[in-house]
Amino acid sequence: MSAVYAVRTGRTRGPALVLSILITGALIVVTRLLGLQGALWLFPVIIFVFYLAPPFLALTLTTAALGYFVFQSWISPGSIFESTEQMAAVFATGIASGVFSYFFALRANRQHDRLMRWATRDPLTGLYNRRSLEDELKIAIAL
Repeated sequence: MSAVYAVRTGRTRGPALVLSILITGALIVVTRLLGLQGALWLFPVIIFVFYLAPPFLALTLTTAALGYFVFQSWISPGSIFESTEQMAAVFATGIASGVFSYFFALRANRQHDRLMRWATRDPLTGLYNRRSLEDELKIAIAL
């Protein structure tokens, strides 16, 4: 449904947020059902969520999933992890993956912003260039 909305409207931010939240929820459900085999899906989910969502939201979703793993292991030992060491290893690698992904996403966003600025502004005057003018004209004509 989100993908259809994104394709039809060209708006991707909302569907990306919905998909990020859904995939994190699915991770929790799969982990509840499958235990460790489900928990190992944490790592592809981290990559997926950081690719789609803003860095802070992606970090929050990653932390929520890891928090669920620890909480579930605390109230029901053996339901996900066979030992405390196994839980600590998955938790530590999940935290490391989340933190590295967070900083990578921040850097990628900064580079994107810089490239957009270079593509839409004149380097000498700092004024918007023809490329920006075309976008503004499309908006003005549509109004």
